[in-house]
Amino acid sequence: MLLTNNNLGRNTLHGIEMKFTVTTLLEKGYSQRQISKELNISRRTVKKHFNEIRSGSINLDNAIGLK
Repeated sequence: MLLTNNNLGRNTLHGIEMKFTVTTLLEKGYSQRQISKELNISRRTVKKHFNEIRSGSINLDNAIGLK
C-alpha cells in the first residue's frame, strides 16, 4: 500500500490507490465497515469507490498500467 502521513498523524491513501485498495479488500470479503475503519474513510466512501469501479467508470487495470 502507498501510504502518506497527513497532518493528523494518520496514514492515508490517495486517488486510484484508495479505489484499488477498497476494491481489493471488498473482493477479499472485508465488510464496508471493516474497510472504513481500517482506511479511516466513511462507509459511504467505500461504497462510492467500489461502485465507480464496478460500473466501469474507472478501469483499474489501465490506471495502474496492467493493460
